[in-house]
Amino acid sequence: AGAPAPAAPARNPFVFAARELVPAPRPAPRRIEPVPATDAPVPAEPQFVLVGVAEDQTPAGIVRTAMISGDGDELFMLTEGQVLAGRYRVTVVGSDVVQLESLSSGAIRRLALR
Repeated sequence: AGAPAPAAPARNPFVFAARELVPAPRPAPRRIEPVPATDAPVPAEPQFVLVGVAEDQTPAGIVRTAMISGDGDELFMLTEGQVLAGRYRVTVVGSDVVQLESLSSGAIRRLALR
């Protein structure tokens, strides 16, 4: 006889509460600097050919080595992160393709097995 009456429910578990939507922040626009015009001749791209890819199994996983022939009788054996002829950094060595990044311009160059 002296028990308190149950309280009214504070929330309805079957209805979602309204949420305030916050717009996502927009990235600031990037300013593109114009490239200054020069009359200096552009050096010719060196002729590189991917002649093979070797794989070594290590505790850290497979390490691939790209074999790239250059002008003349040059042969370069490079892994990811190494520099080719002082001009390109090897960024990816795949099973049949190598990706090179120009150190001066950041341009990407790909060599594929023939």
